[in-house]
Amino acid sequence: MTGVAFAQTPTANRIGLNTGQAARVLLPSGEYGSWLQTVIYYDDKQRVIQTLRQLYGFSSNAYERVSYQLAFDGKPEQEWTTQETGSVTYKLAKTFTYDHGDRLSKTEVILYEGGVPKKTYTQSEQLYNEVGQVGTKSLHAGVQILGYKYTPRGWLGNEQTNTGQPFALGLNYQDNGNINSLSWTTKSNSGGMNLSYDKSSRLTGATGTGNFANYDESPISYDANGNLESLTRKYNNTPIDQLSYLYHGNQLHRVNDSQDNQSQAVKGFINGANADDEFVYDGNGNLVRDFNRGIGNSTTDGINYNVLNLPRRVVRNTRTVQYTYDANGVKLKE
Repeated sequence: MTGVAFAQTPTANRIGLNTGQAARVLLPSGEYGSWLQTVIYYDDKQRVIQTLRQLYGFSSNAYERVSYQLAFDGKPEQEWTTQETGSVTYKLAKTFTYDHGDRLSKTEVILYEGGVPKKTYTQSEQLYNEVGQVGTKSLHAGVQILGYKYTPRGWLGNEQTNTGQPFALGLNYQDNGNINSLSWTTKSNSGGMNLSYDKSSRLTGATGTGNFANYDESPISYDANGNLESLTRKYNNTPIDQLSYLYHGNQLHRVNDSQDNQSQAVKGFINGANADDEFVYDGNGNLVRDFNRGIGNSTTDGINYNVLNLPRRVVRNTRTVQYTYDANGVKLKE
Protein backbone atom coordinates (compact mmCIF):
# COMPACT_ATOMS: atom_id res chain seq x y z
CA MET A 1 0.00 0.00 0.00
CA THR A 2 1.52 3.27 -1.14
CA GLY A 3 0.59 6.85 -1.87
CA VAL A 4 0.40 8.19 1.68
CA ALA A 5 -0.85 11.79 1.97
CA PHE A 6 -1.44 13.53 5.30
CA ALA A 7 -3.55 16.45 6.45
CA GLN A 8 -1.26 16.75 9.50
CA THR A 9 2.33 15.67 10.02
CA PRO A 10 2.56 12.16 11.53
CA THR A 11 4.68 11.68 14.61
CA ALA A 12 7.83 9.59 14.66
CA ASN A 13 7.25 8.80 18.34
CA ARG A 14 5.08 5.69 18.07
CA ILE A 15 6.19 3.77 21.17
CA GLY A 16 3.25 1.85 22.63
CA LEU A 17 0.87 2.77 19.81
CA ASN A 18 -0.90 0.30 17.55
CA THR A 19 0.54 1.21 14.16
CA GLY A 20 -0.84 -1.65 12.11
CA GLN A 21 -2.35 -5.08 11.89
CA ALA A 22 -2.84 -7.98 9.50
CA ALA A 23 -6.14 -9.88 9.61
CA ARG A 24 -6.94 -13.11 7.77
CA VAL A 25 -10.03 -13.41 5.62
CA LEU A 26 -12.51 -16.01 6.93
CA LEU A 27 -14.17 -17.69 3.94
CA PRO A 28 -17.69 -19.22 3.81
CA SER A 29 -16.08 -22.66 3.40
CA GLY A 30 -14.53 -22.35 6.85
CA GLU A 31 -11.05 -21.98 5.38
CA TYR A 32 -8.71 -19.00 5.66
CA GLY A 33 -8.16 -16.57 2.81
CA SER A 34 -5.56 -13.89 2.24
CA TRP A 35 -4.24 -11.36 4.74
CA LEU A 36 -5.65 -7.82 4.83
CA GLN A 37 -3.26 -5.19 6.15
CA THR A 38 -4.04 -1.94 7.95
CA VAL A 39 -1.62 0.86 8.85
CA ILE A 40 -2.40 3.58 11.42
CA TYR A 41 -0.69 6.99 11.73
CA TYR A 42 -0.78 9.44 14.66
CA ASP A 43 0.01 13.09 15.30
CA ASP A 44 2.28 14.34 18.09
CA LYS A 45 -0.65 14.12 20.53
CA GLN A 46 -1.10 10.42 19.77
CA ARG A 47 -4.38 11.01 17.95
CA VAL A 48 -5.23 9.00 14.83
CA ILE A 49 -4.81 11.17 11.73
CA GLN A 50 -4.87 8.48 9.05
CA THR A 51 -5.75 4.83 8.47
CA LEU A 52 -4.71 2.93 5.37
CA ARG A 53 -6.22 -0.48 4.70
CA GLN A 54 -6.40 -3.02 1.91
CA LEU A 55 -9.74 -3.51 0.21
CA TYR A 56 -11.16 -7.01 -0.11
CA GLY A 57 -12.27 -8.34 -3.48
CA PHE A 58 -9.97 -6.17 -5.61
CA SER A 59 -6.32 -6.38 -6.62
CA SER A 60 -3.64 -6.52 -3.93
CA ASN A 61 -2.91 -2.82 -4.61
CA ALA A 62 -6.48 -1.67 -3.92
CA TYR A 63 -6.76 0.34 -0.72
CA GLU A 64 -8.80 2.82 1.27
CA ARG A 65 -7.14 5.80 2.94
CA VAL A 66 -8.99 7.92 5.53
CA SER A 67 -7.23 11.11 6.66
CA TYR A 68 -8.33 13.56 9.35
CA GLN A 69 -7.69 17.23 10.04
CA LEU A 70 -8.19 17.65 13.78
CA ALA A 71 -8.82 20.76 15.83
CA PHE A 72 -6.67 21.45 18.89
CA ASP A 73 -9.25 19.72 21.11
CA GLY A 74 -9.40 16.62 18.90
CA LYS A 75 -12.63 17.28 17.02
CA PRO A 76 -12.43 16.37 13.32
CA GLU A 77 -12.69 19.45 11.11
CA GLN A 78 -12.18 17.66 7.81
CA GLU A 79 -12.11 14.05 6.67
CA TRP A 80 -10.88 12.66 3.35
CA THR A 81 -11.71 9.13 2.25
CA THR A 82 -9.92 7.84 -0.85
CA GLN A 83 -10.57 4.46 -2.46
CA GLU A 84 -8.13 3.26 -5.11
CA THR A 85 -9.43 0.14 -6.85
CA GLY A 86 -6.94 0.04 -9.70
CA SER A 87 -9.28 1.23 -12.45
CA VAL A 88 -10.66 4.42 -10.89
CA THR A 89 -10.06 6.54 -7.80
CA TYR A 90 -12.94 7.76 -5.66
CA LYS A 91 -12.57 10.47 -3.05
CA LEU A 92 -15.05 11.73 -0.49
CA ALA A 93 -14.22 15.00 1.28
CA LYS A 94 -16.21 15.96 4.38
CA THR A 95 -16.12 19.26 6.26
CA PHE A 96 -17.55 19.46 9.78
CA THR A 97 -18.87 22.68 11.32
CA TYR A 98 -19.60 23.15 15.03
CA ASP A 99 -21.75 25.63 16.91
CA HIS A 100 -20.80 27.78 19.92
CA GLY A 101 -21.32 24.77 22.19
CA ASP A 102 -18.88 22.59 20.20
CA ARG A 103 -21.79 20.53 18.88
CA LEU A 104 -21.78 19.28 15.31
CA SER A 105 -24.04 21.57 13.31
CA LYS A 106 -23.26 20.83 9.66
CA THR A 107 -21.59 18.16 7.51
CA GLU A 108 -20.74 19.10 3.92
CA VAL A 109 -19.59 16.59 1.31
CA ILE A 110 -17.77 16.72 -2.01
CA LEU A 111 -17.59 13.53 -4.09
CA TYR A 112 -14.72 13.15 -6.57
CA GLU A 113 -14.31 10.56 -9.30
CA GLY A 114 -10.95 10.35 -11.01
CA GLY A 115 -9.96 13.64 -9.37
CA VAL A 116 -12.99 15.49 -10.77
CA PRO A 117 -15.68 16.80 -8.36
CA LYS A 118 -18.97 15.13 -9.28
CA LYS A 119 -21.33 16.20 -6.52
CA THR A 120 -21.39 18.72 -3.68
CA TYR A 121 -24.10 18.70 -1.04
CA THR A 122 -24.91 19.27 2.63
CA GLN A 123 -25.24 15.82 4.12
CA SER A 124 -26.80 16.91 7.40
CA GLU A 125 -27.49 20.00 9.47
CA GLN A 126 -28.59 20.03 13.12
CA LEU A 127 -30.13 22.63 15.40
CA TYR A 128 -30.28 22.09 19.16
CA ASN A 129 -32.73 23.11 21.85
CA GLU A 130 -31.94 24.98 25.06
CA VAL A 131 -30.70 21.87 26.88
CA GLY A 132 -28.50 20.55 24.06
CA GLN A 133 -30.82 17.98 22.50
CA VAL A 134 -31.20 17.75 18.73
CA GLY A 135 -34.32 19.74 17.87
CA THR A 136 -34.18 19.77 14.08
CA LYS A 137 -32.15 17.74 11.62
CA SER A 138 -31.98 18.42 7.88
CA LEU A 139 -30.75 15.57 5.68
CA HIS A 140 -29.28 15.77 2.17
CA ALA A 141 -29.75 19.49 1.57
CA GLY A 142 -33.28 19.55 2.98
CA VAL A 143 -34.65 16.52 1.14
CA GLN A 144 -35.87 15.40 4.54
CA ILE A 145 -36.25 17.55 7.65
CA LEU A 146 -36.81 15.85 11.01
CA GLY A 147 -38.15 17.55 14.12
CA TYR A 148 -37.75 16.13 17.63
CA LYS A 149 -39.54 16.90 20.89
CA TYR A 150 -38.72 15.50 24.30
CA THR A 151 -40.35 14.89 27.66
CA PRO A 152 -39.21 16.85 30.75
CA ARG A 153 -37.10 13.80 31.64
CA GLY A 154 -35.23 13.91 28.35
CA TRP A 155 -36.97 10.98 26.65
CA LEU A 156 -37.96 11.25 22.99
CA GLY A 157 -41.64 12.17 22.83
CA ASN A 158 -42.21 13.05 19.20
CA GLU A 159 -40.42 12.71 15.87
CA GLN A 160 -41.90 14.25 12.76
CA THR A 161 -41.04 15.05 9.15
CA ASN A 162 -43.23 16.88 6.65
CA THR A 163 -40.88 16.62 3.67
CA GLY A 164 -40.00 13.70 1.42
CA GLN A 165 -41.95 10.83 2.96
CA PRO A 166 -44.16 12.39 5.69
CA PHE A 167 -43.92 10.51 8.97
CA ALA A 168 -44.71 11.21 12.61
CA LEU A 169 -44.01 9.12 15.70
CA GLY A 170 -45.34 9.82 19.18
CA LEU A 171 -44.27 8.06 22.39
CA ASN A 172 -45.88 8.12 25.84
CA TYR A 173 -44.14 6.71 28.89
CA GLN A 174 -44.88 5.19 32.25
CA ASP A 175 -43.21 6.71 35.29
CA ASN A 176 -40.43 4.09 35.20
CA GLY A 177 -39.56 4.78 31.56
CA ASN A 178 -41.44 1.93 29.90
CA ILE A 179 -43.23 2.99 26.71
CA ASN A 180 -46.94 3.08 27.57
CA SER A 181 -48.20 3.75 24.06
CA LEU A 182 -46.93 4.78 20.66
CA SER A 183 -48.62 6.23 17.62
CA TRP A 184 -47.46 6.84 14.08
CA THR A 185 -48.72 8.57 10.98
CA THR A 186 -47.48 8.04 7.42
CA LYS A 187 -48.64 9.36 4.08
CA SER A 188 -51.03 6.44 3.63
CA ASN A 189 -52.21 5.45 7.13
CA SER A 190 -51.96 5.95 10.87
CA GLY A 191 -52.02 3.66 13.85
CA GLY A 192 -50.57 2.89 17.21
CA MET A 193 -50.06 0.39 20.00
CA ASN A 194 -50.97 0.34 23.68
CA LEU A 195 -48.45 -1.66 25.69
CA SER A 196 -48.71 -3.36 29.08
CA TYR A 197 -46.05 -4.82 31.38
CA ASP A 198 -45.72 -6.99 34.45
CA LYS A 199 -44.03 -5.94 37.70
CA SER A 200 -40.64 -6.87 36.23
CA SER A 201 -41.20 -4.48 33.27
CA ARG A 202 -41.63 -7.39 30.86
CA LEU A 203 -44.05 -6.87 27.97
CA THR A 204 -47.36 -8.67 28.61
CA GLY A 205 -49.57 -7.21 25.89
CA ALA A 206 -49.72 -5.02 22.79
CA THR A 207 -53.06 -3.80 21.43
CA GLY A 208 -53.36 -1.96 18.14
CA THR A 209 -55.18 1.34 17.62
CA GLY A 210 -56.24 3.34 14.55
CA ASN A 211 -55.66 1.43 11.33
CA PHE A 212 -54.06 -1.34 13.41
CA ALA A 213 -57.02 -1.78 15.78
CA ASN A 214 -57.57 -5.30 14.42
CA TYR A 215 -54.26 -6.46 15.86
CA ASP A 216 -53.78 -7.74 19.40
CA GLU A 217 -50.93 -9.62 21.01
CA SER A 218 -51.87 -10.67 24.53
CA PRO A 219 -51.48 -12.26 26.95
CA ILE A 220 -47.72 -12.82 27.03
CA SER A 221 -46.25 -14.79 29.93
CA TYR A 222 -42.78 -15.77 31.13
CA ASP A 223 -41.25 -18.61 33.12
CA ALA A 224 -39.28 -18.24 36.35
CA ASN A 225 -36.06 -17.64 34.39
CA GLY A 226 -37.60 -14.81 32.38
CA ASN A 227 -37.91 -16.85 29.19
CA LEU A 228 -40.97 -16.34 26.99
CA GLU A 229 -43.48 -19.03 28.01
CA SER A 230 -46.67 -18.31 26.06
CA LEU A 231 -48.05 -15.77 23.60
CA THR A 232 -51.45 -15.31 22.00
CA ARG A 233 -51.82 -13.27 18.82
CA LYS A 234 -55.18 -12.22 17.39
CA TYR A 235 -56.33 -10.49 14.20
CA ASN A 236 -59.95 -9.36 13.77
CA ASN A 237 -60.59 -10.94 17.19
CA THR A 238 -59.65 -14.32 15.72
CA PRO A 239 -56.63 -16.15 17.17
CA ILE A 240 -53.93 -16.67 14.56
CA ASP A 241 -51.29 -17.85 17.04
CA GLN A 242 -51.47 -19.48 20.43
CA LEU A 243 -47.85 -20.26 21.15
CA SER A 244 -46.15 -22.12 23.96
CA TYR A 245 -42.38 -22.32 24.27
CA LEU A 246 -40.40 -25.29 25.62
CA TYR A 247 -36.81 -25.05 26.80
CA HIS A 248 -33.88 -27.25 27.79
CA GLY A 249 -32.25 -25.09 30.40
CA ASN A 250 -32.58 -21.66 28.81
CA GLN A 251 -32.32 -22.89 25.21
CA LEU A 252 -35.49 -22.84 23.15
CA HIS A 253 -36.11 -26.31 21.68
CA ARG A 254 -39.73 -26.28 20.58
CA VAL A 255 -42.66 -23.96 19.81
CA ASN A 256 -46.18 -25.36 19.86
CA ASP A 257 -48.96 -23.48 18.08
CA SER A 258 -52.49 -24.61 18.90
CA GLN A 259 -53.99 -21.93 16.61
CA ASP A 260 -51.91 -22.06 13.41
CA ASN A 261 -54.43 -19.95 11.49
CA GLN A 262 -52.96 -18.89 8.12
CA SER A 263 -56.27 -17.73 6.62
CA GLN A 264 -56.04 -14.16 7.95
CA ALA A 265 -54.28 -11.26 6.22
CA VAL A 266 -51.71 -11.29 9.02
CA LYS A 267 -50.06 -14.72 9.07
CA GLY A 268 -48.11 -14.72 12.33
CA PHE A 269 -45.92 -17.67 13.29
CA ILE A 270 -45.69 -20.48 10.71
CA ASN A 271 -45.64 -23.81 12.51
CA GLY A 272 -43.48 -25.66 10.01
CA ALA A 273 -42.51 -28.61 12.19
CA ASN A 274 -43.79 -30.91 14.90
CA ALA A 275 -40.80 -32.48 16.60
CA ASP A 276 -39.40 -32.82 20.11
CA ASP A 277 -36.41 -30.69 19.10
CA GLU A 278 -37.34 -28.11 16.48
CA PHE A 279 -34.28 -25.99 17.28
CA VAL A 280 -30.83 -27.60 17.43
CA TYR A 281 -27.63 -25.97 18.71
CA ASP A 282 -23.91 -26.68 18.46
CA GLY A 283 -21.52 -27.04 21.38
CA ASN A 284 -21.04 -23.26 21.56
CA GLY A 285 -24.76 -22.59 21.84
CA ASN A 286 -25.19 -21.39 18.24
CA LEU A 287 -28.43 -22.27 16.46
CA VAL A 288 -27.66 -24.72 13.62
CA ARG A 289 -31.12 -26.06 12.72
CA ASP A 290 -34.57 -24.47 12.73
CA PHE A 291 -37.09 -26.93 11.36
CA ASN A 292 -39.96 -24.42 11.42
CA ARG A 293 -38.16 -22.27 8.86
CA GLY A 294 -36.70 -25.10 6.81
CA ILE A 295 -33.15 -24.46 8.01
CA GLY A 296 -31.31 -27.77 8.17
CA ASN A 297 -32.72 -31.29 8.44
CA SER A 298 -32.37 -34.34 10.65
CA THR A 299 -28.84 -35.06 9.40
CA THR A 300 -27.42 -31.75 8.15
CA ASP A 301 -26.94 -28.39 9.83
CA GLY A 302 -28.52 -25.43 8.07
CA ILE A 303 -26.28 -22.80 9.67
CA ASN A 304 -22.49 -23.15 9.79
CA TYR A 305 -20.23 -20.88 11.83
CA ASN A 306 -16.61 -19.75 11.62
CA VAL A 307 -14.03 -19.65 14.41
CA LEU A 308 -15.55 -16.38 15.68
CA ASN A 309 -19.01 -18.00 16.01
CA LEU A 310 -20.31 -15.83 13.17
CA PRO A 311 -22.60 -17.46 10.59
CA ARG A 312 -20.64 -18.22 7.43
CA ARG A 313 -23.26 -20.24 5.54
CA VAL A 314 -27.05 -20.45 5.87
CA VAL A 315 -29.13 -22.92 3.86
CA ARG A 316 -32.91 -22.56 3.93
CA ASN A 317 -34.77 -25.03 1.75
CA THR A 318 -33.20 -24.40 -1.69
CA ARG A 319 -31.66 -21.00 -0.92
CA THR A 320 -28.12 -20.45 0.33
CA VAL A 321 -26.53 -17.31 1.79
CA GLN A 322 -22.77 -17.18 2.39
CA TYR A 323 -20.78 -14.66 4.45
CA THR A 324 -17.14 -13.61 4.36
CA TYR A 325 -15.48 -11.82 7.30
CA ASP A 326 -12.07 -10.68 8.38
CA ALA A 327 -10.53 -11.94 11.61
CA ASN A 328 -11.88 -8.87 13.45
CA GLY A 329 -15.44 -9.98 12.68
CA VAL A 330 -16.08 -7.31 10.05
CA LYS A 331 -18.39 -8.61 7.32
CA LEU A 332 -16.72 -8.23 3.92
CA LYS A 333 -19.14 -9.99 1.60
CA GLU A 334 -22.61 -11.52 1.55
